[in-house]
Formats: sequence, structure tokens, C-alpha cells
Amino acid sequence: MIFSSQVSDAYCLAKSISQSESLTTLILQSNLIDDDLLRMLMTGLIKSSQITSLDLAHNKITNHGVRLLSKLLDKSSVLTSLNLADNQINTEVHV
Repeated sequence: MIFSSQVSDAYCLAKSISQSESLTTLILQSNLIDDDLLRMLMTGLIKSSQITSLDLAHNKITNHGVRLLSKLLDKSSVLTSLNLADNQINTEVHV
């Protein structure tokens, strides 16, 4: 576990991500990251133009978190690998 799943830790990590000029791979497996912590991390991820691989496997991300992450996938995105295995993501059924 990289950080203790506190909002303050996520804020510091987000700030570091946004300021990094060479970070291309970010592995945050098994860090108890939920949608609230992901929202904080997104403030840094959205500003990063370097990250090509993001691994968020084995966390507590839900469908809402996936919608947040979709903001990283615009036309200018360089993200080529996104691992969301073993989270709390369900298939949404619309009737």
C-alpha cells in the first residue's frame, strides 16, 4: 500500500502527478482507493500529459469512478493501458 487512503495523501500524490514531467507509468494497486480518493487523484491525472499506463486494480472503485476516469480518454489522451481489475464495477443495465 503506497498511501494510507487519506484525502490528504491523495491530494499530495495528485499534486506530484500534475507536476511530474517524466512519469509515464502509475501503479496504485491495492491502495483502498474509492471514488472519493479517485476524484482527488483525478485533479492531478487530468493535468498530466505523460501517463501512458495507469493501474488501479484491486481497489474500491465503482461505476461512478469509471465515469470519472473516462475524462482521461479524450482526443489528446496518451493513455494506452488502464487496469481496473478487481474493483467494485458492475455492468449497468438500462431497460
